[in-house]
Amino acid sequence: FGSREEALKALESYKSEMKKETAVVTAKYRKQLHDIFLPHQIVRLNQLSVQLSGVGAFVAPELKGEFKLSEDQQKKILEIYRQTNKQLMQVDDEEERDELTAEGVEEALAIMQLDQRLKYKELCGKPLQRD
Repeated sequence: FGSREEALKALESYKSEMKKETAVVTAKYRKQLHDIFLPHQIVRLNQLSVQLSGVGAFVAPELKGEFKLSEDQQKKILEIYRQTNKQLMQVDDEEERDELTAEGVEEALAIMQLDQRLKYKELCGKPLQRD
């Protein structure tokens, strides 16, 4: 790669492709999860997925419609998502990564309407407690 910007673009492209492949694999195994777990366990698994997705929860194809975001909100949140991911790529410390993720989510929530924020809270469920 000739420059840092080109490398970042290549990395973004790679991440985009990986996200698509992950979605395919997730869809494939989702059926098997429903055969293994009880309904309340599936609900909790989905809640944890939303929590751990950070700002990605707002741009994930399977969740995007849940928030009923306007086109303007979608653009702003996509930019927050990109900026947050750019920052996360430069950090190794888990605590710092968690803080950056939380800041990105708060920034996204700040441009959302009350009903959209409540929907996010509902989809998240009880906060994950890490020890």
